[in-house]
Amino acid sequence: MNKRNDMHKNHQFYWTTTRATFCRWLKLRYRYFLEEGSDPEPAPPYIVVANHGNFFDPWMIGLYFKQALHIMMNDDGFRSGGVSKWYLNRIGAYAKKKGSRDLQAMKKTLSFLKAGEPVLIFPEGQTTWDGETQPIYGGIERMVKRAKVPLAIVRFRGNFLSRPWWAKGKRKGRIGLRRTVIPVEQLQQMSDADILEVIKEGIYSNDILDEQNQRTSFKGDRLAEGLERLVWICPSCAATDSLSMAGDEVRCGKCRRGWTMDPYCRLHEDSSTTAESLNLHDWVAVHKDKVRQAIQTVDEQTELIADESVGVQKENDCGIFVPECTGTLTLTRSALSFTELGESRPKYRFPVSETKNYVIQQKDVFEVTFQDKDYRFDLSGRSPMKWLMYFRYLNGFEKTEKLGVITN
Repeated sequence: MNKRNDMHKNHQFYWTTTRATFCRWLKLRYRYFLEEGSDPEPAPPYIVVANHGNFFDPWMIGLYFKQALHIMMNDDGFRSGGVSKWYLNRIGAYAKKKGSRDLQAMKKTLSFLKAGEPVLIFPEGQTTWDGETQPIYGGIERMVKRAKVPLAIVRFRGNFLSRPWWAKGKRKGRIGLRRTVIPVEQLQQMSDADILEVIKEGIYSNDILDEQNQRTSFKGDRLAEGLERLVWICPSCAATDSLSMAGDEVRCGKCRRGWTMDPYCRLHEDSSTTAESLNLHDWVAVHKDKVRQAIQTVDEQTELIADESVGVQKENDCGIFVPECTGTLTLTRSALSFTELGESRPKYRFPVSETKNYVIQQKDVFEVTFQDKDYRFDLSGRSPMKWLMYFRYLNGFEKTEKLGVITN
């Protein structure tokens, strides 16, 4: 018990120090605030859930919770060791495998709550890339019911526009957080399905379409740079992999048309004489339509997409991913294949139906799991979202989008 108390004291010390320093600095940098009418912080233990649109979301939330939170985070942050791992452990972060249902992480969550300590979870499992809250992982509603603790729902507004995950340039705007607390007595009277709906609705946000964001001043530079990580289809001629981004400009090398991106992720065509613009959220929706159509119109062996000069990385015995070789990555409806440069036969071939945990890591890397081994493909300068989106729809993502819940 004394060891547990010492750990809690150390955790609280580092949490308090971080709130007084780093969280305060972030407040100056991103101008975030707790919205009027937000509920007060509940007494611990409790569960915090929030939408995720900015790398710094955990620390922005942290300023408004005096109690030291345990934060469920992507396990990639713990792989590098050194100061990063040391710091994450000190502030109470704990690892969850990205893109999967991690039962060990869930058990750890319940153990923290049982010990009287609050936890912070991002039910989407990753940050949004187009400003809209993504489907959440199912099962969190059962954990909330089982834990018998209050639920604090935090909804961000403006966090994506202040720092899109794919972006390279700096931005500045205004970020609002609204905290809604549901007491344990109310939760115990609700069904699992009702709790799930409350979480989905409570954290839902669409930063690009939010009218209040349109009335808030957002600024930035190099607004289009990094966008190649997300989009790959020209909004005019539908050519693929023909786009280039520089400064605030998007150009298509095939139809030669160009657009200027503003801080609200709206694209204004250079030659247009109207006030109409294309927003990034709707542009991504066009990509989804094109991907679904492509999948429906080819047979099992026809190439859907391919990228050359892709670096493959494998995990070593220390849990660190190291470069192995460079080659061509190809996807058909049936398999993901990697062929090393200069070779004619694939070095790796993963049947789509047996490939799991497909996610984007570190902005430029597409990661998959096959037979309990993780493989990473470095797509620097191109779109890892292209690969993720195809994999999603090859595995029935339409149903997931409709439900708003990841069930597999």
